[in-house]
Amino acid sequence: MADTDFNALTATNTIAATDSIVIVRAGVPYRYTGPLFVVDGSANFGFGAAAPVSKIHANVVGSVKSYVTAGNSAGGAMIGVAADGTAEVNNYAGGAITFNNYNAGGAKTEYGRFSGAGDLGIGTTNPGGWRINARQGSTSLLALENTAGVGTTIRLADASYAGHLVQNAGAMIIQVAGTTEAFRCDTSGSIIPGADNARNLGSASRRFGTVYAATSTINTSDAALKTVRGEGGLTPEEIAWARAIRILPYRFNDAIAAKGEAARLHFGVLAQDVHAAGLAAGIKDPFAYAFLCRDPLMEEVEVMEQVHVQKTEPYERAETTIVVEDGIARARERTVNDARPVFEEIPLVDEQGVAVMLRTGEDAEGAPIMRQAVHLEPVMVTIEQPVTKAMPAFDDQGRPVERWGIRYEELAMFLLAASAAPHP
Repeated sequence: MADTDFNALTATNTIAATDSIVIVRAGVPYRYTGPLFVVDGSANFGFGAAAPVSKIHANVVGSVKSYVTAGNSAGGAMIGVAADGTAEVNNYAGGAITFNNYNAGGAKTEYGRFSGAGDLGIGTTNPGGWRINARQGSTSLLALENTAGVGTTIRLADASYAGHLVQNAGAMIIQVAGTTEAFRCDTSGSIIPGADNARNLGSASRRFGTVYAATSTINTSDAALKTVRGEGGLTPEEIAWARAIRILPYRFNDAIAAKGEAARLHFGVLAQDVHAAGLAAGIKDPFAYAFLCRDPLMEEVEVMEQVHVQKTEPYERAETTIVVEDGIARARERTVNDARPVFEEIPLVDEQGVAVMLRTGEDAEGAPIMRQAVHLEPVMVTIEQPVTKAMPAFDDQGRPVERWGIRYEELAMFLLAASAAPHP
């Protein structure tokens, strides 16, 4: 068979998908009668598609899977449509599927990945065992994991602090300052503190309003947990103190401001009066008695705190916006100033210290163009950012502001004990 100069040929006909072609191997011609690929005038390649609608269009007739494949079964990827119409992105070898951005210099920035175990990482190359891990630099801002037979953990974090919402065997657990359990809601719906006698409900600065309950509170009164003072009686000073305490009618100032004369009347004591009566009766430290309380008021202030975050750099990106004018939708391009994370490119080697090479293309002679793979390590910087914290409040003279209080059930017991004691 004589050689043919294809450059000298003039194409006057087209090859249909039902035609056949002749393939010459070792000088022997073979006729190929299988389905042909199609290249249309827009350089779209069709495999089993007479009219390709994209640069590579693979299509079949019937309920057979259709894929575009790169690589092979030892390490490749498939993009296609399954028999049931499901769109798929597959990795032959069970490795990760990543989402990346390449700059003009060929440097890759990975924005997300599905690991070989099915974990999703956003902004990280290592989901770290979390089912979903959204990260900025070295900080997991939002992470979710599921442990078979145990439950689910949601992690919320910033550069300095972290907390968790955990579902464990049906109970919902709130963890603060890392993994310290604050409260939980058990499977019966009861709210339980994370540790015995270690959590408060409200504070002097953040009080609850009205507490509605079907029964009264139960206070621990186990004899095994108490040590009685002496013979259990009151001193003459304590009796005098109790009999000097006045029970008064009063209205709350905020209720007067809101309701005027319609503010409801209460009966009780004034904590400062109780304290003064104790001093006058000879009590050295009235606050040694648990029915009298005072707590510092706290206020939320904004302070600057140093945190470690991933460095960013400004860049310009093109953005397309659609504007409807006179019933016509027009696409308009504009340049937007944005910021992107900065990474350090570290050359990648294997366990033996040999450079890991990547094929990036071919030269004019068809020889492969290789370059060493790099690992992108987030570049971290220390910055100051405003953080809201609870700090002690001070008055105009620089003195700490306190809120005084009374434990009425204990005060009632004190007054009752004094009334039962013989008069000094």
